[in-house]
Amino acid sequence: MTLDSRSLRTIQVNGQVMEVLSNAEYAANMTTPPEFDYGNEPAKLGELRSVSVASLANPATELAAYAGDSVGALLVAYKTDAATNEFTIYSWDSADSGGADVPYVVAGSAGYWVACGGRYSKSAVTVKGNVGTAGVFEVDGVQVVSAQQVYIAPAAAVSAISTSAGTDTIDKAAFDTALGTLVTEINAVKDVLNALLLSDEAHGLRANS
Repeated sequence: MTLDSRSLRTIQVNGQVMEVLSNAEYAANMTTPPEFDYGNEPAKLGELRSVSVASLANPATELAAYAGDSVGALLVAYKTDAATNEFTIYSWDSADSGGADVPYVVAGSAGYWVACGGRYSKSAVTVKGNVGTAGVFEVDGVQVVSAQQVYIAPAAAVSAISTSAGTDTIDKAAFDTALGTLVTEINAVKDVLNALLLSDEAHGLRANS
């Protein structure tokens, strides 16, 4: 009996005879799927860099040799600290025309690294929810907002000066007493104002000298 070589490469599925391709035939019919276009992604695969820097406030030396990609490669500049490492995330901008503004915009190789998160950020930050901090808020290194200060009771109303009613003369003793009361009440108002000023200074809203 002679067997057709094709009978050795067929299978039956639900009554249907199907031919099984040889390795060579299978390979010949294989198609290679198109490569994923990472060029359309915000950060290209393999171009998320981490760079150790001596100072986050001035990473110019370490970042100068690095270039990103026109679609916006990312770089993480980090400073090793004994307690907790700090970092700033930078996005590449090859067409930045504003020049360097370290540490917010740092010159790289044929372009600039623009801070977009972490310790520093070039852009304004818009937040929909609440903003909380365990520290204080600063402007140019100067505290402007801190913890809520203690309650300060309002000053009482100043009393009217009472002298000898119904006469055209002033009773000196009564006048002295009324004037003493007025001075005491004015000093109470002064104390409240000073307390408010001290509270503002502690809060950071006003300089203390």
